[in-house]
Amino acid sequence: MIEAQVDFSPMAKRLDAMLKQLEEFPQKMSDEFLTWQRDDMRRQVPEATPEDNGVSTIITPRGQNQGPRRRHRIVAKGIAISRIKSNRPILRPELFDRLVDRMDTLLDNELEW
Repeated sequence: MIEAQVDFSPMAKRLDAMLKQLEEFPQKMSDEFLTWQRDDMRRQVPEATPEDNGVSTIITPRGQNQGPRRRHRIVAKGIAISRIKSNRPILRPELFDRLVDRMDTLLDNELEW
């Protein structure tokens, strides 16, 4: 008869450490998201809404340092106001790339497996 003993305590400790990192990660991701908004988007009041798979924010399209542009159209019964549509993306690709870089760095630094 062969008898074998296996000690799983080092594996259990490692798995516990991994779970702890995963539990703390959403808060760190939210903090990094707010930092991205403050530094890269230059928002004075950054905002993050927790979601099931992460955090989100609302980004509204605006012109450069101005409110929404309007044009007036004269109609028979008065003036109708319509918005000028733009083909520009709401979030510039450079800002999205910076966010991806920040999250990649955060993953590399915080989740050490």
